[in-house]
Formats: sequence, C-alpha cells, structure tokens
Amino acid sequence: ADVTIEGATLTLAASCADVGDSLGVAGAGVPPGASSRLRWILPDGGRLSAGRVRPAEDGTFATTVDVRPMLADVGTPLRLELEVARPVGRLLPSEPLRITLSRLVETILMALMAATIGAVLALPLAFLGARNLMPRSLPGNALYYGARTFMNLARAIEPLILAVVFAAWVGVGSPFGGILALVIVTMANLGKLFSEAVENIDPGPMEALQATGATRIQVIRFAVVPQIVPPFLAFGIYFWDIDVRMSTILGFVGAGGIGFILNEWMRLTRWSWAAVAILGIVIVVTAMDTISARVRARLV
Repeated sequence: ADVTIEGATLTLAASCADVGDSLGVAGAGVPPGASSRLRWILPDGGRLSAGRVRPAEDGTFATTVDVRPMLADVGTPLRLELEVARPVGRLLPSEPLRITLSRLVETILMALMAATIGAVLALPLAFLGARNLMPRSLPGNALYYGARTFMNLARAIEPLILAVVFAAWVGVGSPFGGILALVIVTMANLGKLFSEAVENIDPGPMEALQATGATRIQVIRFAVVPQIVPPFLAFGIYFWDIDVRMSTILGFVGAGGIGFILNEWMRLTRWSWAAVAILGIVIVVTAMDTISARVRARLV
C-alpha cells in the first residue's frame, strides 16, 4: 500500500510476505540528508528496527527489509514505519532526553528524602543500640537488644522485596513506594553505622562529666554529640549516594524513578531511548560519587 504523510510517500512492493522473504520498500519526498530509518510497529506498541535508509538528492530511496522469524509469532498484521529526523530551527532536547532529565531529578529527590528521613529515624536507634550508653539493667538491656534486633531484621530484608510490597500498596510507578522502601533500608543501615560510631568515641569526656555529677542527658549532649557529628554527616551523605543508585534498581519493580521508565522503554524495545536513560544514570551516579567523596573527606 502507498502511504503519504507531509509530502513523503512510502510504498511496499507487496501487501504480505512469508518469513524469510525480502520485502521491497520504496520512498519519495524524504528530505535529502535526513536521518531516516524503517521500523516494524508491533501490536503492543513496541518498535523493531528494520534498517536505515539513505535518500538520494531527489528525496527518493529503494531498499529491502527482511521478514524475520520472530515476526511470525505476532499473529496480527504488522505496520512498517518510516522515521525521518532532520534539524529544524534551534537545537532542542529530544523527547527521551526531557523524560530522562525529569526522571533523574525525581530519582535524586527520592534518594534525598529517603536519606534524610532515614537518618533522622536512625538517630534514636543509634543511641539505643550503643552498648556504652545503655545501662546494664533489665530495661537497658531490653532497649539495647530490641534496637539491635530491629536493625538486623530490617537489614536482612532485600530492598527489592520491600519495593515490590510498597509498590503494590501505593501503586505501581509511584515514587512514594520507592521512598518508603529506601527509608527502611537507610534507617536500619545508618542506625547500625551510627551506633558503632557512638561505641568508638573517646570515653574520657564522658567519665569527666559523670565525675562532676552530670545527668545522662547532659553527658550525651556535651560529651557524645560533639564527637559523633562529623561521622554522622559523612555517613548520611554517603547513603544519599547509595540511595540514588539503589532507587534506579527499585524502579524496575514499579517503585518509580528513572528505573521505572527505563524498564518500560526496554520492554517496548526502544533501545535508543533506553540508551539515553542509561547514559543519564551513569553521569548522575558518577557525579554523586565524586561529590559525596569530597564532602566526606572534608567532614571526617
């Protein structure tokens, strides 16, 4: 059949073909020098590349496309698409680039919210799970072992499992499900790191304040907190970096962010769009790793 759109005409040599045949395709009215490619349109909306074409100076081209065996299992008639891309006017970001940038910002903000909330919730766990701060009495031991058990159990659950549960709860594709999963993972891991930092502080200031009759709250405020602020900030920034990378993977199970749209593009075989998302992930992760390393070095 002949199809004409905005002056460009695509003509097929036959309306049907068997697997393994070569189908002749001709076109006219294509802007010379334009980047053109042929693609099969699958019933689910996906695209399968059928090759590139190079139009002549008069805007015509003639080529053949192979009917691949995988197209025989589709079960419904297929359409052949001619994609023509040529620069018009000023340089603008492409649609996959715009979507990728917006999803990357969403991913970074997801990780920032999870790291911030998780760090705040990890603070009480850190003090309750520090052996040098909890009294060796029945209530003190109960709080200490309770905090340690909770952190160990939360760290034992895979983030992907949490993301699947929360995505089913709040809706597939919603970033809120990913934030909830990251908050639990961040809280448990930071709680363990914070508590170990508290246990490794210099006991001298604590003993000096206790000798003067200071209360436990005063000891924690004036002897413990000043020693743990730098490692706490360093660990928090470090887990923001980790949460950015982790949120990319959680998106594959419907937890939002760049991973969710990357999974959709791969499922629809939009490989060039997926490549833009992967490149964006690499750039963001590299930048986050470099920035967080420098900030941690200054803090510690």
